[in-house]
Amino acid sequence: MLRMMTRRTVLQASLGAAGACASAGTLGALIAPVAYAKSVATPIESTKLADDLFLFRGAGGNVVAAQGDEGLLLIDGGSRERSGELLKRISAQTG
Repeated sequence: MLRMMTRRTVLQASLGAAGACASAGTLGALIAPVAYAKSVATPIESTKLADDLFLFRGAGGNVVAAQGDEGLLLIDGGSRERSGELLKRISAQTG
């Protein structure tokens, strides 16, 4: 048996869908800044593994810096947002 759709049922369905979309967007806007702020607040820590090998943590990943005759080799560059801070920290640590 077919059920007849009225203007009332169409409006109720539309308003329900609009409310769900609006609340999902608001929830996403509230969660995203918290996740970003948490990643920014983590300090970059360094550990000397050997005379020419260093580990940097907290830059959006673990970054290894190997110092050689031709310069410095970085393994995993960390996050783009923290790259400037990471390079300053690496420069201070490796000389």
